[in-house]
Amino acid sequence: MKLCAVANEKFIKLRKSLLPIFFFNVSRVVREIGEFFLKV
Repeated sequence: MKLCAVANEKFIKLRKSLLPIFFFNVSRVVREIGEFFLKV
């Protein structure tokens, strides 16, 4: 039971660190698509 709590805590920390990276990638892709449509 204790092991599960530790794993859950690590997962939450990992998710918190991954979220900014995910949003950064999404915004970059959106910007690239926007630039592509501006060229066309």
